[in-house]
Amino acid sequence: MFRVKGDVFGCVPGHTRRVALWVKLPEQRSELDRVAGPYVAVGSTTSNQYTYDRSLYVYDLLNGASYAVAGLSSPMPALGQTTGSPATPGPWPIEAFALSRDGRTARLYATYAAGANASAQPDGQLLDVIGPHHFHHTLATTAAGAIAPASLTYHHGTVTWTQGGMDESVKP
Repeated sequence: MFRVKGDVFGCVPGHTRRVALWVKLPEQRSELDRVAGPYVAVGSTTSNQYTYDRSLYVYDLLNGASYAVAGLSSPMPALGQTTGSPATPGPWPIEAFALSRDGRTARLYATYAAGANASAQPDGQLLDVIGPHHFHHTLATTAAGAIAPASLTYHHGTVTWTQGGMDESVKP
């Protein structure tokens, strides 16, 4: 990574492509969250008097492609409807994520009952793998708290986690 006048770029040693990861804005805070081979996960938060936005994107430093892992948008003050991907009534739904060297991301997130409000408690968890070219594969759906967020890993093409005290793994 390198900075040019506050803007941050990523590149792979030995390659000439530079990929813009974020631009410097007074109301935005961004940070490199994970690195796996030529893939980087960048988290960003933007807040001003009108909105609060939070996002997590994965960038491929070899070709410049990116995809969203999660996003949240809420009006300020919280007078309107919060929207999120994955769906959420308000809180940041991502409990854990793991980035693999093939560019795919395993993500564990809270799920909510239909019509839940911003103060609702999660009613479940969903573990899935997403990636470039619209890749999406669901691995597990559980009751809230059944999967330990700290147990989630993604190495050598295999996602592992602990669910209800038992070790689980799958190669998506």
